[in-house]
Amino acid sequence: PQFSVMSEILMGWCLGVMLLLFKLGPKISQNPPSLGAYWAYVFPLSALATAMSRLAWIEASQTTRVIAILFIIMASLATCVVFMREGFHLVQVLQGKAEWGDPLLKKPAHLASVPPQRITYTEIVMPYETA
Repeated sequence: PQFSVMSEILMGWCLGVMLLLFKLGPKISQNPPSLGAYWAYVFPLSALATAMSRLAWIEASQTTRVIAILFIIMASLATCVVFMREGFHLVQVLQGKAEWGDPLLKKPAHLASVPPQRITYTEIVMPYETA
């Protein structure tokens, strides 16, 4: 068996996303903007752990096995942290102390100062049609 070029490319992309997520990591302490928003932290790490375990199986070296185990542990920890954070926020929502917003129902920035009953079709569409 071989580790294909496409697999190497995707593993490199996952490593880049992982570095980006480490930079964004402290934001997980804030309330999530919508339900499930923090699961984006888990999927790239899980994909990377899967790719590394496949590479360890193909290469069969001690180094790749150790790296694969580290990534599996990291993905498992990320899953636990996100699960606990979302669960904590769920408890706050059920107690009425917090809420999950719907990003599809947010007002556009140019309508932030307009009261809800005064928004008309032309106020929504006109800024986009003038371009």
